[in-house]
Amino acid sequence: MRGVSSFSTGLRHKVFTNTKRGNAYEPSRPNIEKAGQMLIQHDGLREVGAVISQDSTLDLDSTRCSMCAAVRAPAPDAWDEPLFESANFVAVTSIGALVPGWLLIVPRKHQLSMGFLSNALSSELHAFKNDVADVLGEIYGPVSAFEHGPSAAKRLAGCGVDHAHLHLVPTTIDLRREAEPFLPSGAAWMVADEGACKRAALNDLDYLYLEQPLGSGSIVAHDGIGSQIFRRVIASALNVPEQFNWREHRQLENVMSSIWTIRAYEQRRLAGCT
Repeated sequence: MRGVSSFSTGLRHKVFTNTKRGNAYEPSRPNIEKAGQMLIQHDGLREVGAVISQDSTLDLDSTRCSMCAAVRAPAPDAWDEPLFESANFVAVTSIGALVPGWLLIVPRKHQLSMGFLSNALSSELHAFKNDVADVLGEIYGPVSAFEHGPSAAKRLAGCGVDHAHLHLVPTTIDLRREAEPFLPSGAAWMVADEGACKRAALNDLDYLYLEQPLGSGSIVAHDGIGSQIFRRVIASALNVPEQFNWREHRQLENVMSSIWTIRAYEQRRLAGCT
């Protein structure tokens, strides 16, 4: 992964270094809700210097958004602490992770879906996504990216969270093929890039966006997209179809495994062992 690394010894104090190697940190497995977190500063984003207040955003009330609360420091739970960050995005573990290594990329400022991002934020997201996926790929193998993009608040496609979040999931399941039975009538996959998400949002269409492999995009844009489609697909492929719902099956074992595995990998990387 490109960029400089840091270890945060407190939930708010982030110390960045300009070297790729540093002293190895020897954790004693502290309380998971109080532990210091490993943070990655994406290379060049400090030069981007995107001042969030100067960027366009939806006029949405973020005071009641659970995701907005989660990305504020200090985070209430270990799984809401950023494992990676850039100027305007954080990567956190996903509650309901059906496989280890399942992360969410979340904009710091309230956005309904990635389709509503400005061009500057979209460019930053693209670079950040690739950097985080590089690390996940080294640990877990092939990584796919997907988003359920609602066109308005309280749509089924938003899966109950009206704050943009892009999933990064280590999986070799053919998500495009296996999702077809879950698509609404008349909906079909089209080859696309990230710009297709913007076009769908501008046309008031919900969308499913998928990159598998990373960089090879497909989209379904439709006003009848259901909830948690990719979770349903992955749960079915793992022979646990009843566990697709993240609200009912939090999969904390996978969540905590992801946190500790990624931290340990970064420790070794900082120590020059990878």
